[in-house]
Amino acid sequence: MGKPRLSPDTAVACLIVLCLLVHSAPAWAEAWPRSLGEIFFAPKVEYYETGHYWDRSGSLKHQDEKFKKLSVQPYVEYGLTGKDTLTGKCYFDFLDNGESSTKGFSDLELGYRRNFYNESGTAVSAGFTALIPMEYAVYDTPNLGYGRFGAEASLCAGYGWKLSERNGFAEAVARYRVYEGYPSDQVRGSLLFGQEVTGALQLILESELQWGLDNGELLTFGDAKTVDGFYRLLKMTLHGRISITPDTSFVVSVFRHVWGENTGRGGGMAVAMWMTF
Repeated sequence: MGKPRLSPDTAVACLIVLCLLVHSAPAWAEAWPRSLGEIFFAPKVEYYETGHYWDRSGSLKHQDEKFKKLSVQPYVEYGLTGKDTLTGKCYFDFLDNGESSTKGFSDLELGYRRNFYNESGTAVSAGFTALIPMEYAVYDTPNLGYGRFGAEASLCAGYGWKLSERNGFAEAVARYRVYEGYPSDQVRGSLLFGQEVTGALQLILESELQWGLDNGELLTFGDAKTVDGFYRLLKMTLHGRISITPDTSFVVSVFRHVWGENTGRGGGMAVAMWMTF
């Protein structure tokens, strides 16, 4: 029996409902809560490509065709109370591996985050995110996702400061992600350092580690071909945030995969709008 899937129409409706329910701290940082009734909306378009990959042992290999991915990612947060924040994110992806292409919704992420401490510039929060697969075929090449329900628990801590009258912050986030059998569980961690350079420009440096535990099942096709869901990745990103108004920013990001096992090496860029209501 096939596993249940959430249709694209239902997913879009979920995000709309999440937004309609609603009418600081550093925007986008996870350790700080949203205030009561506050909305943070951040639509993003991201492009990634690679012509190389690391094999399972971490050796760099060349691939005959470039893999390209264009992803549209609307993201929203809502301040349910002064300590509780709801989050929602979905992905509409365009994938091309040189021989075939795929497009459609991948996974929907719905989350809840609770702040436990927020004083003297320091904040600590914990959260839970449900990973919901959409109506795509996991056997498509290239595939849009794992096609499995998953869950992720997170713990985040942040500290904010002023340097020469300019705001800055640092944040550390630890996550544990699980799926239904395939792929393997993942321990994830990220470090962020942000600093205002001028009154209108903030630079944010982000490092993210995704560490597969190699405890998952293999996905088997009808012809006995198997897909290994294990990978490890270190990714570096530099964000430039330009303030347009006190509540609206334009963000340009460049990123690079700097180390990995069983994953692509490449890099890319993204543009986003950060809006607070």
